[in-house]
Amino acid sequence: MSKTRERNFISLMKHFTKSINEVSYGKPKMEDIIKSKYEDECINIFKKLGGISSSFPINVGGYDFIIDNKIVELDEEAHFNCYRKATLTSTIYENNEYVNSKTYSEYCLKFESICLKGRSFGGYWSNSSTEKQFGKASPHHVGNKEHIMISSKI
Repeated sequence: MSKTRERNFISLMKHFTKSINEVSYGKPKMEDIIKSKYEDECINIFKKLGGISSSFPINVGGYDFIIDNKIVELDEEAHFNCYRKATLTSTIYENNEYVNSKTYSEYCLKFESICLKGRSFGGYWSNSSTEKQFGKASPHHVGNKEHIMISSKI
């Protein structure tokens, strides 16, 4: 997320929330996921996205900030695509009070063209790491979208 948008959002949220925390949380490790109730669902999502390796990778990026002791990651334009839409069918989002998966899925359909604009070049969607996890990208360098469309019925 752009730093300007992040600063503006944080400034706005300070008026509507108890606190914007400066606390930093550690990133989950594979052993944390294995011990949790989410391991099977992480595997399901990885396979739904076309994952070909025997286990799913864990590469948790940073988060934007913390509000009322909840980690917040704001999604910019690149997040509204068929891959994110496929993840929203996960049981993790059932009864989730923070993410409306139906509305988010609609955004993914509506704004995917904006997501792809300026990102359909080599290296953005496909690199050696993603090829090990998902195989070679389609000719347009946007991954194996056909697999996702068929396997998740989205």
